[in-house]
Amino acid sequence: MLLMLSGSNFLYFDEVVMLHQLRQRPVIRFLGNNWGIDVMAMSVEGSAGQWYSSVPGTDEIYQVIEQAMGGKDPNDRIRAVIALGDSGDPRAVRPLVLCCSDKNPVIRRDAVVGLGKLRSARAVDALIERLGDRAEEKTTRIHAVSALAAIGSYSAIEGLNERYSDLAEDPGFRACIREVLLERH
Repeated sequence: MLLMLSGSNFLYFDEVVMLHQLRQRPVIRFLGNNWGIDVMAMSVEGSAGQWYSSVPGTDEIYQVIEQAMGGKDPNDRIRAVIALGDSGDPRAVRPLVLCCSDKNPVIRRDAVVGLGKLRSARAVDALIERLGDRAEEKTTRIHAVSALAAIGSYSAIEGLNERYSDLAEDPGFRACIREVLLERH
């Protein structure tokens, strides 16, 4: 089956959601000359496609979010936070950002790791906050460094530079930031 989407060289969010709801895997073909894209076509494969199979469906993602945010059992919440980070779903960003300020340090750490996997610029402020909290566990702060580097936006790199420039910061932690910043260049 061949679908024409957008008629442009990118997919709109609602088109990606449609594909997700169909649980189909896109195969993108670009037809055109060497100077640009004239047409974008998408072939939708049947159930054999594995493109979005690991991502919870529309209803399931909200159940996972609910469990992460308000579950009674800490272990269930931790599993839900990890699942959100692994989902690749943009709807997981806001709940993970909120989990970055949770009272449970394991949930905060796993939320930071998940935000690094999702690489959303919407997470930068929360990650910079975790990075700057000297009372935070060192592993969570190191994961925040990695997550900000993975996002790579101007504000993410600026946050890393500011923390690196803070001479009152632990020298070992500053060295970790320096290494990450050097890898980017």
